[in-house]
Amino acid sequence: MMHWTVHLKGAPKEEDQPPAVAVRHEVYAFGGSTIAADQIPVNVFNTVTLLWTKLPPETNRKGKRPRQVPSWRTGHTAVLIKDTVYVCGGSTDRGNICKSRPYAFDVRAHFWSKPTVSGTVPEARCDGAACALGRVMYLHGGITRDYNYINDIHKLDTRTMVWSAIVTAGGQSPPHSAYHSANVIRTKVFVFGGEGDEGESFYNYVRVFDTTTSRWLNQPSTRLHPQGQRVYHSAFAWHGDLYVFGSKKQKKPRHLWKFSPETFSWKKVRCKGKGYQGFSTVHDDLYVLDLSPSLKTLCKLAVIQRGLEQSGLPHNVRWELEAMTGKEHPKPTEEKEDADKNEAAEKSTFSRWRAALGDNAALDSAPEGDNAALDSAPKGDNAALDSAPEGDNAALDSAPEGDNAALDSASEGDNAALGSASEGDNAALDSASEGDAQGRAPACGGSSHPAGVRE
Repeated sequence: MMHWTVHLKGAPKEEDQPPAVAVRHEVYAFGGSTIAADQIPVNVFNTVTLLWTKLPPETNRKGKRPRQVPSWRTGHTAVLIKDTVYVCGGSTDRGNICKSRPYAFDVRAHFWSKPTVSGTVPEARCDGAACALGRVMYLHGGITRDYNYINDIHKLDTRTMVWSAIVTAGGQSPPHSAYHSANVIRTKVFVFGGEGDEGESFYNYVRVFDTTTSRWLNQPSTRLHPQGQRVYHSAFAWHGDLYVFGSKKQKKPRHLWKFSPETFSWKKVRCKGKGYQGFSTVHDDLYVLDLSPSLKTLCKLAVIQRGLEQSGLPHNVRWELEAMTGKEHPKPTEEKEDADKNEAAEKSTFSRWRAALGDNAALDSAPEGDNAALDSAPKGDNAALDSAPEGDNAALDSAPEGDNAALDSASEGDNAALGSASEGDNAALDSASEGDAQGRAPACGGSSHPAGVRE
């Protein structure tokens, strides 16, 4: 069963729904109607880390927008074909309708370009609907510069960058409309919803265009269909079915609707969890509907629903749980950086001790539970080296006068660092000349300590 899993604050604030495309585990949103710059903003949502990233704007040598970057706009379309997003149409902040010549955004290089097109270029428009089938983009309807609602359909072959106007004959074509959606299922384009007649008419039914015959199909009427005026809604195709959710004209769009092309019928889909509650003028939150939740996601949902203890969980899992409940929380990067620094410091200290003591480290030779070498050293310091007086043989100077401290104080059978070492393993003993002081100096960190031990 589908679950509403994430309610995340901190999304880019936009007054209208910017078109978005899914690229692997990321979602790219292009623009919106909150004016922030002279060029279209690109925001990227990572579905793994649950973080938003705003891509830096492109500028020329004079610090201005290059010609190949689209100007700020709203009401445009965005379609992903391979690794390129094609943005068409829209309207500027002054209400000017943009041309239908596409801009291309490379999702790998994060670079804009303006390809040269030929053929029958569609009329300038905004608030149309677009979708892709293979390497071909289909564009339908919208509002022209004369503020007329249209229902023409064009296609752009991105291999040749040639536009073609599709002449249809017969069938049930959709009315002149805008603010509708278009999705591809197999070889057919499914157009749903929209507004027409200068806002006097609203539609909540499906029209089907067959790309193999270039005809609109005659379809039977449906008894059950989504209620309300369906504009600015969300629609997507999944597993051969069409799903529709929400509308700007609905105050509380609680139901997800599923359309089956095989039976040409609608039905409500039950979803667990608390989902999107209504359309607002300016919003900065994001809701995630998991169509097929994994075992990990179901476990996290169980932790939330049963109020289980979370303090022992990894920090990234705790952050995901907080995101799923819509709580205000800091980004996980700061906590992760601190954890990484602490872990690196611990590893560095441990490696320095091993280098100073040789292969048979103090941890291995010390009696269990004592951890003699580490517990006695000040935390965060290179104990054996940094705490020793500079220029002195620390172990000899700090030992009781006249006593061979390291040897005499170690009892037989305690596996002392020197006594327990096998012949040939303790290089410091084998290489030292006769005499206690010379034999102890390398192992204790004196003037002949191993390379790389001191900072």
